[in-house]
Amino acid sequence: MRRANVDERDVRIKQRNEYYWGNLWSPQRPTVVYLGSVAIGLAIVEMSEEVLLRYVSGKYIRETDYHPAKTSRYGADHTWTTPRELPSGRLRLIAYSPYRRVNWSKEWHETTKSSLLTAIKTLAKSVENEAAAMMVKLEDVNSLAIMTP
Repeated sequence: MRRANVDERDVRIKQRNEYYWGNLWSPQRPTVVYLGSVAIGLAIVEMSEEVLLRYVSGKYIRETDYHPAKTSRYGADHTWTTPRELPSGRLRLIAYSPYRRVNWSKEWHETTKSSLLTAIKTLAKSVENEAAAMMVKLEDVNSLAIMTP
């Protein structure tokens, strides 16, 4: 069994390079739930969002929190800005196929107005429906593997 590749970014404008090695913690083995005889992988991640940060006096602060110092005759405010990914406080649930031969995943996102907890019954029903479809895909792939010499 395998774990799905997880992209925690809220907005995926740019594709990460092929050598990107994220520093997201993950358990040693995939988390799976069995629906009948079909395993469905589950992952919950906190999404990140790109935020403009300003470097001031040795640390980064959000640009929205920056208040420029009063300029003096002899000193200037030496700062710069840079975009960085920061945790957003919103969660993403990813259901995926832990089988190497079946490529399938589905995601649900929290928004500022809705939580994953309020939609848990709908999410569970959706995963159950997808498990039936994945069972058919898995059987097709397995029958092809048996027929191929």
